[in-house]
Amino acid sequence: MTEFDVIVHLDLDVLPTRDISTLFECGSFCAVFRHSDMFNSGVFVLKTNETVFHDMVEHVQTAESYDGGDQGFLNTYFHDLKYAPMHDPSGKHPKCENFTMARLSAKFNYDIGMYYLNNGRFLVDPDIIHYTMGPTKPWLWWTYPLFDLNWMWLDARQEMEIGSSSEFDTCIILAVTNFALISLLIIAKVVLERHVHNIQTDSVSNWETHLVSQSIYMFSVWLALKLAHQSAQPIAAWVFFASNVAWTASILTSIYTHLRSGVDVKVKSVLSCVFFTMLSYALSWLILVQIAHFNTRVLFAIVSILAQQILVVTYIRYALIIRPCRQQHHKYQILPNNHHVA
Repeated sequence: MTEFDVIVHLDLDVLPTRDISTLFECGSFCAVFRHSDMFNSGVFVLKTNETVFHDMVEHVQTAESYDGGDQGFLNTYFHDLKYAPMHDPSGKHPKCENFTMARLSAKFNYDIGMYYLNNGRFLVDPDIIHYTMGPTKPWLWWTYPLFDLNWMWLDARQEMEIGSSSEFDTCIILAVTNFALISLLIIAKVVLERHVHNIQTDSVSNWETHLVSQSIYMFSVWLALKLAHQSAQPIAAWVFFASNVAWTASILTSIYTHLRSGVDVKVKSVLSCVFFTMLSYALSWLILVQIAHFNTRVLFAIVSILAQQILVVTYIRYALIIRPCRQQHHKYQILPNNHHVA
């Protein structure tokens, strides 16, 4: 790349928030030290030099690399960088003639982990945000709205996608997948209820209904997560996820009720469970958006997940197992745990 005088390397998970052209004047090699004597190679500046390039190629196989990758090698090769002066973007302070390299301020490679550890407050005003926390990358739909810095990345993404049909196409794919799942569940319900009769019983223990309800709900969440495209627009993906959880849990529970008791669950009961489940997700999401402090958001998210599972499973169990049997005055009984019919 010797056709360029200076190269500014940016990892795929960084987001410039303003003009960073001053980096082109920082020196022969520049990077940010964040947590130790090792710099992070997510952002670095390098003046092109064929001599340096060939020397790096010669040492790449033998030089020590603490992480086995490029960052470890670069830290070994440019080991003197930690002694270099800090780059001054304003140009008010003269450069040290003894060093051609320069350290960069943390604002040019701001680790989002520091933001969240500081309860959602910046320690410096960042020019470049680095989304370093692996499972919380901003293109993952489920990280919204818990990790609020991800909204900045989403704004940049949407600005770049103006005029593109990618967002609309993704929504269509999600909608078609949702429709296909619901259709398959309904078909499975019809087929099973017509042809499977040998597991019906006059009574079932209380623990079985609890276990089945919890298992169906957890399976529904797992399936919905698997079906949702990871990089889909977050709001559309959350609607898709909640819908899939609601329909899967409701239809599978109604199938269980019919197969075990012979009781037909009314459509309006299934729809009420779908509505209740989606409403619980919507309310949790909307409340989470309004919470300003990160620590409070995390606490609310944990409580919300636990409470949601208890409330949704309890409602579905009552609406689709217990109440239908009572309404139809069926001989089917919900027995206490460890109780058997003579």
